[in-house]
Amino acid sequence: MRNPFKPTAGASPPLLVGREEALGEFVESIHDGPGAPGRLTIFTGPRGVGKTVMLNEVRTQTEQLGWITLAETATTGMGERLTWSARRHASELDDGRRGRRITGVTLPVVGGGIELAEGSERPPDLREELTALLELLEPHQTGVLITVDEIHRKRLDELRHLATTIQHLISEDREIALAVAGLPSAVSDLLNDEILTFLRRAAREELSDVPLEQVRDAFAKTITESGRTITDTALDATADATSGYPFMIQLVGYHTWRKAIGDVIDDQATTLGIPATRKRLGSTVHAAALADLSPVDRTFLLAMSQDDGPSRVRDISPRMTAADRTPQPGISSRDGASCRTRSRSSRSSLLICVVSSWQRPRSCRAIRATTPSNRSSSTRTERTTFCRRRPRLGIRRPGSSSWRCQRTCCAIRER
Repeated sequence: MRNPFKPTAGASPPLLVGREEALGEFVESIHDGPGAPGRLTIFTGPRGVGKTVMLNEVRTQTEQLGWITLAETATTGMGERLTWSARRHASELDDGRRGRRITGVTLPVVGGGIELAEGSERPPDLREELTALLELLEPHQTGVLITVDEIHRKRLDELRHLATTIQHLISEDREIALAVAGLPSAVSDLLNDEILTFLRRAAREELSDVPLEQVRDAFAKTITESGRTITDTALDATADATSGYPFMIQLVGYHTWRKAIGDVIDDQATTLGIPATRKRLGSTVHAAALADLSPVDRTFLLAMSQDDGPSRVRDISPRMTAADRTPQPGISSRDGASCRTRSRSSRSSLLICVVSSWQRPRSCRAIRATTPSNRSSSTRTERTTFCRRRPRLGIRRPGSSSWRCQRTCCAIRER
């Protein structure tokens, strides 16, 4: 029997779990017409929560309503690809007549005729092509949905062009909708852009974990409909192993299905499948998430891992201090940020250096270390000024009353 679970990036699962409300709101906005808030939707969340799956699902649901969908990823040339896709759909709807132009007339009329050529004398424009496509769809009371996956700050120019085009079409009461997906940091960059302020009014769907009861029901339904059964104890074990994490639902289901012998998934299958699942999760999700972290960030996470629940900085600081007793010339992160210190024998201070990865100042900025008794409001003002876009966190001990960093840093706390 074919394995029904699909633990592959972007692959639609056999059953979408815990996303009915978000999906229903989007489909409802399509029915509500131009101006409905759900026609501008941003799906966000950490890796593996199903952002790409949601884009796939809204496209499927919208196509069932007769809409044309244009799916893209935020890579180089995205705007140009969308433009040509819109032109291609318009040409198909118009029986290929659109885009042709007269190049000459031959006489006499009998035996002669009009010479036509494909194409246009000037490059196509996204707004013009979408407008032409929407005009062809208007008699059918349908429209166009554009989805963009993996949005990030490196493609802000093309995203600006797309967003302003959508804004103009919405102001003209066109049947247009836009759904984008990206990591929280990328979405923050998008919404903080001075030109893309119109997207701040978009519906923001923050995808999170799925309740375990829904996970349990989904496992039972999927396995039963695929021709196998699962024991109650195995069902509880598979649901608990996922912790409600959407990618783990597919991963656990896939490996327990593989390890089952015969038509019944039992405790032996879960005993063999769940460890294989966790190993695979580490290489596919955790490794990718940790790849962007600096050594300091990883040390901070290691200190946090000693707590069963949320961590407090005052609990983490002694662990960081103990791990950092060996003198080092400096800690450099992946993007070049570095905080250099020298040891101080009188007392150990904790410097929380928040490095804004989005800003590259020409010169360093030094902030004087202050104690809790004389900490001024200006220090807090600096934190507000430089920490607007999900900054990177690093921890170092200051070597003196002042310090320097190769990137703009802020917020100093004394232990």
